[in-house]
Amino acid sequence: MFLRWLLTTFPHEMRLGWAMLRPDLLLWLAFACLIVLATMSIPLSGDDPLPLVPFLIFAVTRLVTAMLPAILFTAQLEGRQLSWGPVLLLMARRALPVLVYATIANVLAELAERAMAASLGQALGPGAPSTVLATMAGVIIYVSVLVHFSFLPFLVILLDRPRLPPALWQWNRLQAVAPVFWPLTASSRMTEGFRWRLAFYMLLGRVVPSAAMLVPPTVLLPALVLALLLLMTVQAVFFLHYRTRCEETGVPAPALPLEPALAI
Repeated sequence: MFLRWLLTTFPHEMRLGWAMLRPDLLLWLAFACLIVLATMSIPLSGDDPLPLVPFLIFAVTRLVTAMLPAILFTAQLEGRQLSWGPVLLLMARRALPVLVYATIANVLAELAERAMAASLGQALGPGAPSTVLATMAGVIIYVSVLVHFSFLPFLVILLDRPRLPPALWQWNRLQAVAPVFWPLTASSRMTEGFRWRLAFYMLLGRVVPSAAMLVPPTVLLPALVLALLLLMTVQAVFFLHYRTRCEETGVPAPALPLEPALAI
């Protein structure tokens, strides 16, 4: 079944994702170049002082590219042309929640990865084979945890908790705490039943940048840019799955929380 999905469904979904990316390709290409150039300007050694400007460019650009897909892809669905003013205001309002929830999701995934790698490495004992197996198991656990939160940025940017069906975010226990973590819970429940399809895309996000770093230095820059464009295409695939799951779970369809008068 997986082989059939890999040879038929996966190329089809990537073509659909690329079709979402293509109208704003120059924009995505510019962000990819900024991220790569800023990344290459940051020293790999921890002994060197961290350059402030490249680090800020890297951080801000990564945050913007994490938020823009929800906005630009939804604008395509609505057939709207947006001015930058309202878009930047929307991103400014949602930047902190996106950072907080994304940090929580990544911390959970990292803790699970480290716990699995450490426990398996201890069980197998020292040696190169056990290290490789422990690392692979850690990556699998990391992906399996993080895939629960595939829809997190779309939920945070496009929705508020009162618009969600309560069954998607309420807890049986600690009910008073549940509203605080509503995007994490809602994303986890919306991805139920087909996480295996999303896990492969999440794994690409883990593997592709590392693979791009293995190319010769002469072609490193274009390889990293192409890797980021691939990951942005994957984000478009996640958005299309999110749109489908909204219809299936009773979540309001993707719509920009912007006044129509602000669009031109």
